[in-house]
Amino acid sequence: MAFSDLFSSIGSLFSGGRAAAVGIDIGSSSVKIVQIHKEKGAAVLDTYGSLAIGPYVENAEIGQYTNASEEVLHTVLTALIKEAQITATSVCVSIPFHSSLISLIDVPPLSDEKIAQVIPFEAKRYIPVPLEDVSIDWFVVPKALLDRDDMSLFHKDKPTAMPAKEEKRKVLLIAIHNHELLKHKNILSRTELNTKYFEIEIFSTLRSSVYETRLPIILIDIGARTTKFYIVDHGIILRSLFINQGGQSITQAIVHAENIPFKEAEHKKRELGFDIPDKNTKEAMALVTDEMFSEANNAIVDFEQRYHRSISKIVLTGGGAVMKGILEEAKKKTNIAVEMANPFGRLRHPAFLSDALKESGSEFAVAVGSAMRALNE
Repeated sequence: MAFSDLFSSIGSLFSGGRAAAVGIDIGSSSVKIVQIHKEKGAAVLDTYGSLAIGPYVENAEIGQYTNASEEVLHTVLTALIKEAQITATSVCVSIPFHSSLISLIDVPPLSDEKIAQVIPFEAKRYIPVPLEDVSIDWFVVPKALLDRDDMSLFHKDKPTAMPAKEEKRKVLLIAIHNHELLKHKNILSRTELNTKYFEIEIFSTLRSSVYETRLPIILIDIGARTTKFYIVDHGIILRSLFINQGGQSITQAIVHAENIPFKEAEHKKRELGFDIPDKNTKEAMALVTDEMFSEANNAIVDFEQRYHRSISKIVLTGGGAVMKGILEEAKKKTNIAVEMANPFGRLRHPAFLSDALKESGSEFAVAVGSAMRALNE
């Protein structure tokens, strides 16, 4: 059994019988899990773990994108639950961004009740597949949410009154492919976990990693297969896109530059990152990250021209964000403040783990945010 380097079990220090919740992130190269509980109003970390999928798939390696079957993913998850000593059963599971659609749409100036009736008809204009193939959720965005500093997207208030003289109302439309929901249900069906919520991964990430919501930011999630970009203002996702470049692309750049096996290249990337000594290899890696941050720059310019507001900073997250030197590369290529996501900063945890959790935290942003959703609702 091959586990990734990021694994810790500290449940014996905290959990004791208290009500707890679990967040699960089934990614393209690994499965992550986090268990937390609430104590005196604060979320407390019990245990967390990450298990690579590659060793369970024929001809795949740690860090490599895998199109693993439901059976394989169930096996990986079951092993991780055991090794991480998960004791809670209340779970929120993240759904990949590529299996969803998120769109901020305009609807007629109707009451919330009337909007609920027209959403299915409006949704047809934005969802490029038959509505019976997706599950739809939506949220009426109060106009005040864009104007006030003390409102959050993550806590639905009482139904908002229809604003007077407002020509259109803003609705955040969310759709998830039913086959993706069924896949995740099947993966968890033979465990003892009780899946209370499914949530698109970006909402979990925002909950755990974005502390300041009053100013526009761009969140860059570097995964194994893709890099996702989200422009967020006052907690609202105004734009989302992705490119087919990720952590595996950087590993492949090392493979070609040094003519070495994927396993060895992945090890070099994890151990050295941009501190790798060979100049040609470093340049090959930079070609990949250049594309990532060029896309970020394009998204920033588009947003600032369209909304006449400035992006305040970039937040890096995802497994690829833990690579040494990536923060410095982002700063050089974007000319804007850049910070690393610190989702474990939301949780109480032993002081001796602080440095390790801060260093590896961005990889667990989705799982931490999912656990927070399961704990608080």
